[in-house]
Amino acid sequence: MARVIGIDLGTTFSLVAAFQSDSVVVIREPGRGKLLPSVVCFQADGDPMVGETARRAAVVRPERTVFAVKALMGQRYSDIKDYAAGLPYHVVNHEGLAAVEIAGKIFTPEVVSALILGKLKAEAEAYFDEPVSDAVITVPAYFSDAQVTATQNAGVIAGFTGQTTNDQPIILREPMAAALSFGFGLQAEERDKTILVWDLGGGTFDVSIVRLRAGMFTSVATSGDTRLGGKDWDAQLTGIIIKRFMEESGHDIRSDPQALMRVMEAAENAKHTLSTHESASVTIPFITQAENRPLNLSMTISRAEFEESTRALLESMREPHERAMKDAHLEAGDMDEILLVGGASRMPMVPRLLEELTGRQPNQAVNPDEAVVAGAAILAGMQTGDVGELGYHDIIPLTIRVRVEDGKEARAEEVIRRGTQVPVEVKVPLTTTADGQTSAHIVVYQGDSPKPAGNEVIGAFYVNNLPAAPSGRVKIVLTLTVDRNGVMTASALEEKSGASYEVRLTGFSRMRPEEVRRAQAAITAVERSASAAAPDPKEEQARTEAQAAIKDAESLGISEPADHPVLGAIATVQAALENGGSERISASTANLRTLMEEYTAKAV
Repeated sequence: MARVIGIDLGTTFSLVAAFQSDSVVVIREPGRGKLLPSVVCFQADGDPMVGETARRAAVVRPERTVFAVKALMGQRYSDIKDYAAGLPYHVVNHEGLAAVEIAGKIFTPEVVSALILGKLKAEAEAYFDEPVSDAVITVPAYFSDAQVTATQNAGVIAGFTGQTTNDQPIILREPMAAALSFGFGLQAEERDKTILVWDLGGGTFDVSIVRLRAGMFTSVATSGDTRLGGKDWDAQLTGIIIKRFMEESGHDIRSDPQALMRVMEAAENAKHTLSTHESASVTIPFITQAENRPLNLSMTISRAEFEESTRALLESMREPHERAMKDAHLEAGDMDEILLVGGASRMPMVPRLLEELTGRQPNQAVNPDEAVVAGAAILAGMQTGDVGELGYHDIIPLTIRVRVEDGKEARAEEVIRRGTQVPVEVKVPLTTTADGQTSAHIVVYQGDSPKPAGNEVIGAFYVNNLPAAPSGRVKIVLTLTVDRNGVMTASALEEKSGASYEVRLTGFSRMRPEEVRRAQAAITAVERSASAAAPDPKEEQARTEAQAAIKDAESLGISEPADHPVLGAIATVQAALENGGSERISASTANLRTLMEEYTAKAV
């Protein structure tokens, strides 16, 4: 049987794992940690860098480096344009959807995500020394149909079109994955629990309640916020740093993409430090210049200041929790286990709020970074028969509605309530609303509002060639099917004639099959080109650091004398970049840094 791997496709970091020899193995490329930065940098020649190398390149090539692309998946441009305005790379309106523009070329979020998935796929293939074309990919519990479909398309584009998973990747909700990971390690007699899962990742927040009974995991209720995550805390810290620097120096660095990227990176590092310390020092040398003199950024931020500035973000986590508990008809005391996962959950304020709401501390045995990918690997093992005695039932996170008109006004009528287990199929009776009507426009929504405008359109289609008849005489039966991945399909039947209509939901986010095929071909060509000219990782890192050093040196504004040591060192680094060799580049960069520090010390 074909091998199946598990992937946690995260906003900030991604992981890949497999079930092997009765346990989960997190796979990583030699020389890097288990967490792969979810970052893609498009070089001048068009070849992409993925992961840590791309993340380092973001400082010197911010306009070519895409991160947090998960936040753009399946999103209308109009819905995220305010968020996109704060990014150093260019997000554009592409046929109504958010996409990324690099040097005049458009990349959809699915393609960027496919490059990240392709990197993880290649690492798994190198680990097992065999092709891998089957995968379980995780998504937030509160992802909409549009976002799930976009993720599935990204998997297909990346080459996950194998036999075991029915020609497409399996989609698993992240809280369910965390519950699977926790429950797998329990003895049979312990598998009778109600589990509360909080998952605060880099870009999303989920709350789910899962029942475990005799090895079957059943999602009872779920809620969340697909636009709340660690990146929002990073943004608050970034704002604090920029504001304080502006107050101290009089300079606003928000218009400088490279300076902004350096501050964003420093803010993320400070957030990590504040998770374990009461204060964090932020130091960025040569952040900008004034009157031909370099300006350094240096400050200390306390945990108290950080927590106060992000209080509103923390408070926004209450509503999804309370909604999930209400939908499940349960109280905090009904929970047998509480799991807290996702890298951003390490901030002390998060478990403190969870304890306030539940009266209990979360289970400390769960690894917040690896719980989700471990669950994906366990489900992968279930597909191959390596894991037995376990099963799961997931639910629809958002209510499904259909547009209905009664001659007065249109309304979005509920047809599948949120919390319904999947897979599920419903038949919806519809009728014509005008005399002689021969075509019906059917719109399917996802959301909780009875008004069409208050919901997200999953898709729309026309049923044509209906028999002409008085209003209300022609009966149409709409069949909606939601598969185990949470993806919807539709069909329609005209009752009297028995004529059936093959329909395809054509929502904003749904790529047409030919678009997926074109994207697959483009990704294959790009990966083949990048593989043929793959740089040495050490040299690529040295090059990135050298370019950053040159940028910092140039910001000093030294133009004379011509034989100034710093200018000579810049020329030496540039020559090393032309001739290549990681050791030569690193040595010349170190020398340049030393001369810059000496110059700055004298200037001060």
